Amino acid sequence: MEQNVNYGYTIGYVFTIAIGFFNLGYCYSYYNTVTKIMHGQYVENDMFILESRDLFNSIVSALIPFGAIFGAPLGGALAGKGRRFALMTITSTFIIGCILTTIFNFFTFL
Repeated sequence: MEQNVNYGYTIGYVFTIAIGFFNLGYCYSYYNTVTKIMHGQYVENDMFILESRDLFNSIVSALIPFGAIFGAPLGGALAGKGRRFALMTITSTFIIGCILTTIFNFFTFL
């Protein structure tokens, strides 16, 4: 039995997965440099912080896939309600997150 393969769909699917892995690697490399700076700032100001910079880096880096676990299903559910509603909701959440990261607290940063 011969099956027809939709090459356009397959190439698009593989391309989307490749872009996702590229984005994950970019996030890890970006946060790796940022956490070194952040750890130094927390240590200088005697804030509650993990003493080991490697442990601090590991915890912050581990939050990337943890956020994706919750963000992906929520993004799919929001997309079902319309693109405009989804974009407004995601943008509002992003703005609130950016405002919260201006508070110089370790738990707020996480």
